[in-house]
Amino acid sequence: MIKQLLIDMKPLRIILTGFALLLIIVRPELGTQISYEGWTMATTLIAPVLSPIIFMLLMLDSLMTKIYMAEKPDDVRAPLKRILRVNLIIGFGLLLYWLPYFYYLNL
Repeated sequence: MIKQLLIDMKPLRIILTGFALLLIIVRPELGTQISYEGWTMATTLIAPVLSPIIFMLLMLDSLMTKIYMAEKPDDVRAPLKRILRVNLIIGFGLLLYWLPYFYYLNL
């Protein structure tokens, strides 16, 4: 099942999903100070900037997938529905995981 999903997703969607999962893994703890040098800059500065961008790309890909499958036959729709489901689950998982971090920034 996972092998077929990866075949259906194609390389660009796999990379996008991989970036989203990576951003979920590297989210800094709440209250962590931003570092402007060294490897900690990746998690405290770059990851918070990339997470909304990756979220919007996942939502855009979901929208384009939904539009693409509008007039396709059922045999073509089945893999697209799986791709759409994966995009939405990963996207909203990314949103829910990063939401407390961005809320803490506004306090």
